[in-house]
Amino acid sequence: MAKESVSFVVNIIDTDLRVSFSCIMELHEILEKKTLSSSSLLLYWRPAALHSTSSSTDLSHMSNRPRRRRAVSSSPAYNRDAIESNVEYQSEDSDCSTSSEAAETSEYRTDVRNEEHSDPDDKLFLPRKNVVHDIVHAGRNNAIWNRRLWRKINSILLTVLIMTALLCIINLYQSNLGDNQHDTELARTRLLAFEKHLSEFATHFENVTKEELGVIFHVGRQWFLMRQKRPVVLIVAGNESERFVRVLSEVFRSSFQIPSPIVDLDLSSELVRSELHGNLDRVVHSTVPLAILDGVEHLGWDAPLALHAFADDSSTAHPHTLLFLTVRKSFQRSAKECERSVMEYLSERWIGTGGSTDNVTPILSRIMQFLICV
Repeated sequence: MAKESVSFVVNIIDTDLRVSFSCIMELHEILEKKTLSSSSLLLYWRPAALHSTSSSTDLSHMSNRPRRRRAVSSSPAYNRDAIESNVEYQSEDSDCSTSSEAAETSEYRTDVRNEEHSDPDDKLFLPRKNVVHDIVHAGRNNAIWNRRLWRKINSILLTVLIMTALLCIINLYQSNLGDNQHDTELARTRLLAFEKHLSEFATHFENVTKEELGVIFHVGRQWFLMRQKRPVVLIVAGNESERFVRVLSEVFRSSFQIPSPIVDLDLSSELVRSELHGNLDRVVHSTVPLAILDGVEHLGWDAPLALHAFADDSSTAHPHTLLFLTVRKSFQRSAKECERSVMEYLSERWIGTGGSTDNVTPILSRIMQFLICV
């Protein structure tokens, strides 16, 4: 009987130990699950640690909790009472395990909620992916804002440059327009003065016709306005050709306000080509490209070739030149007869000094642009 009682007590103790061990293993599995979930998420490590500490404390508390023991009696009644008490104790242990699991689950949820609403300083220890995203997003917004700002600045600068260029163009145009208007007014005034002086000039030479005055006015206008494309040559033939040209040169000076005297070259048979070329070159490069060549018929060959060079529009770089040539010999007054007579006379003179018809004819065709017989 005693052996049965002892074996019965041993069974009870073994059952209690198994129940306790199962509770401990279940709590350990719960703790491992919590630890794995917290380490994988990397979000709730501090509360998990605290929870583990509390769990271990609970375990230690449970392990240190005194067990209720029943007195063992050898009587059958006591054995029944012990069995019933053991069953109640097991149910209490089961209730304890269930209540501990519920408490742990509730505590875990409370920890999660507390972690979500915890102090912001606690989250300084946690890695936040949103921080990097916010920084990148802010940098992109800043770059976009900078690009828009520079676009506006570039647009403003471009507008300012365009407006400045337009203002400069307008000012230059107005300035040039004013200068052109001034030049046009000045040219009109001087041409009116030239026309007036020509009318006075005609009173000194009664034989000058309106057509001849028109030729002189056309030559003077083209020369003053610099619209001619080649040097202009005006030949005056007659016994009074020298005086006629001198008076006419004074009309040019007074009308066009020429400050310096007009160059007057007295030609002779001793004048060579190179010397005549040098004299004409100084005239065309002067501020007033106007000259008088008296006695062109006295030139010996090959000096007239210099006239051909300066009268040719394709061989000179100074087309704004006006030359007055005189032939001091009387000819018939009609234009056709005067032109034919002058050409024959000059051809005879230059061919007689060594020229040929092939050489003289091109020279005459160049210098016989305008002819007046007085």
